[in-house]
Amino acid sequence: MNTPHGATHVLYAVARDPYSMGIVIAPRTQADALPLKRLPFFCSRLAGGCGATLTLAAGPVRIPHFRHLPKSACALRDADRARDNYTHVAIQLALLKWINAVPGFGCTMEERVEGGRTDLYVAGPGTRVSLEVQRSDISPFDVNRRTALYSRKATAVNWLYEVDTIQACRQELKDAGLCLRVSIDAELTECSLGVTYSTGEGGKTTTIWSPLSEWWINAGGLGSPHLALARKAVTDWRREAAATAEVRRVAAALAKEKKLAQQKLAAEYRRLHRQWETGQRARGQTLKEWATQEVRIIDAKTRHANSRQGYGRDVWSPSMQGSQEDVAWARNIRDKVRSIVERNYDAGFLSAEYGAGLTYWLAAKTEAGWWIGAQLGEHEAYTAVIKMYDLILDTSGRSGARLVQPEHSFDARHHPV
Repeated sequence: MNTPHGATHVLYAVARDPYSMGIVIAPRTQADALPLKRLPFFCSRLAGGCGATLTLAAGPVRIPHFRHLPKSACALRDADRARDNYTHVAIQLALLKWINAVPGFGCTMEERVEGGRTDLYVAGPGTRVSLEVQRSDISPFDVNRRTALYSRKATAVNWLYEVDTIQACRQELKDAGLCLRVSIDAELTECSLGVTYSTGEGGKTTTIWSPLSEWWINAGGLGSPHLALARKAVTDWRREAAATAEVRRVAAALAKEKKLAQQKLAAEYRRLHRQWETGQRARGQTLKEWATQEVRIIDAKTRHANSRQGYGRDVWSPSMQGSQEDVAWARNIRDKVRSIVERNYDAGFLSAEYGAGLTYWLAAKTEAGWWIGAQLGEHEAYTAVIKMYDLILDTSGRSGARLVQPEHSFDARHHPV
């Protein structure tokens, strides 16, 4: 019974002479191998071998394989090395045969260029293309360096990667969104070309394989319907990704701008508050003295309002002092406060006496800085007014209706406790 070959059991050779392009794979059974034992086989020079004559071993124990002379130092005595090298050559030969069958085109293997050598060099009408079959790992740096060398003689350089884990292949996927692939079957007879492309986040890729008959070659390199579709898919996806990124960028810029505006607003709050405090200290007024003064104003306005038998909605002055920017800001704050105070009065949560007095008191505040400073860092202007109004009542020792938040003002008609 045949057993698997070991590390030195080479399954590949060439017939007729060391430079032959006819790769032979050792038969799987002894019965199939025995009729071939008398034929000459050689270690392929094209595959990097020594060119020596090989013996087809077909014993009853191990599977048939090709054997070097015992003292041979050939690198292809290693089975893995031999498999890789012969597979590489088989791909080259398949591409060579395909291109040479195209009228007007010719292809040569291992074409020398200044400073290097390319796997396949294709010449045709207006076409000079270099094809590189890459089965082992290679860095993007080396690919770029060798591409620059081949481009001295070629109009296009195509790298054909057997696996997509090769460093340079991954880099092409990242940069161009796609890369060309090559494969061949276990019998080293059927070669296919493919395209791997990325159209999604997270490195997700798609690979489409097709036979050589569905490909062509021209001055721009290899081409196929699948390659054209892959390029369009990559272009469309990148356009959509760029549009999405732009939306995110604009949103981030707006958010940053909004945050800066809020920071500027908060800084302005603090500045106005410090200015107000400085003014209070300059006038020598304590908080109690200030509140007592404001109570007098409320009392005066209340008496005036009661004498006119009206709530005083018409006393709000449209004029306001300050810069154009501060006035626009302050009017927005005052409109919010006015609306809430009037609703509290209409709902019965604010007495007629204090409702009228508070309205006249607030209407008299025509300085934009006062309304801006009323917020004192609060996000709602009404909150600050509530605090000031309650402070006035508390400081004066008087009782009166307290202002309540608007969401609680309209649920019922009773006064808050």
